[in-house]
Amino acid sequence: MHRILRLDPMHGNRRGQGSSEHLTMLAAVLAVALLAIILVSGGAFSGGSVSESEQYWTTTGPVSIREQAQRGGTLFLTLFNREPSWLAIDSITVGNVTSQVNTRLNSGGSATISISGLEPCSSSKDSYSYPASIRFSSLDLPNQVKTGAKPLVGKCEGP
Repeated sequence: MHRILRLDPMHGNRRGQGSSEHLTMLAAVLAVALLAIILVSGGAFSGGSVSESEQYWTTTGPVSIREQAQRGGTLFLTLFNREPSWLAIDSITVGNVTSQVNTRLNSGGSATISISGLEPCSSSKDSYSYPASIRFSSLDLPNQVKTGAKPLVGKCEGP
């Protein structure tokens, strides 16, 4: 006996079509899930979150930034020396503004500095994100530059 397979000319051969439809649906679901994760995590193209920035800048050494706040066009930074000896902070570049600091921090010491000339905040609902680098020296580390792997990110405190 021979089997005769008849094809429906209106619908063609549908064998295997169900599995390709399932793969297409799975790809669409994965794309939507990935987009949702990117949006929830702050976006793939954002400067980063405030908490990521704070964690990075407060724990990285030899000089860290313990606190940061921007009011108007001035950014206030509290620097902390994590080294066992003194550090001389020469300058800090935030965004496209370089500020000569010339501050010496003893081991475990801190100082608050201000950097003016940045894009001003118009309200306390604004936020900021700047690339930053710190030029410093010590007895063992002359003329060093620490460029942040993460930007300085924070909420403005007002105009």
